[in-house]
Amino acid sequence: MNLLTILMSVITCSQLTMREGLSQNSVFSIAQDNDRNMWFATYDGINRYDGYNFTLYRTEKDPNFAHEAGADQRIYADSKGGLWAYDGGLSKYDSKQDKFIPLHDKVSGVVTAFQELPQGIMLVVLDGEIIQLDINTGSRLDVEPFYRGGEALTIHSDHGILAVGTTTGDILIYNTDNFALISSKTIYEQSQIKDIVVSANDQVWVSFRPSSLIRYN
Repeated sequence: MNLLTILMSVITCSQLTMREGLSQNSVFSIAQDNDRNMWFATYDGINRYDGYNFTLYRTEKDPNFAHEAGADQRIYADSKGGLWAYDGGLSKYDSKQDKFIPLHDKVSGVVTAFQELPQGIMLVVLDGEIIQLDINTGSRLDVEPFYRGGEALTIHSDHGILAVGTTTGDILIYNTDNFALISSKTIYEQSQIKDIVVSANDQVWVSFRPSSLIRYN
């Protein structure tokens, strides 16, 4: 019996639902903070799970939120311990106040992705554009946008590469040091890219809607 078979034989599965304290069963995004708490973005607020109990956080809502296409709730944990949420508005968690503080005075619109960069920048895909925020304050940086397509949907960065996937099937690859465009390619014209990941081998994995998975070198 090999190790994988042994591990699979002892894996258990536990379902967490509203019965266990989750505020809503539809979970759209998951993150883990530096204290190993799990965070879940649901239809009914942001949930923190400490391994025993759920704590519910509700953030300030945008009245147009429910009508925006692609406006699924999001939660993202950065390496500095910060938690960013989109739940009808862009917010950042304040541990001293134990609440999410709205950043509506800085930015507004539908957020579809977050991505931290090593230089202390938080990239936010907002209404198809990519904006840059200070990771400590949440303030918008006064810099020229490196992406001007207006169709961005998802992003991922690793190994010095930033990959951008769009609603029209385009993959754009940037250098994270200077945001220089390395390559741009349309894989499936007018097909929406749902997720994108830069792997350790400098490959980009892309999932499309309605149903397709590709590996891009």
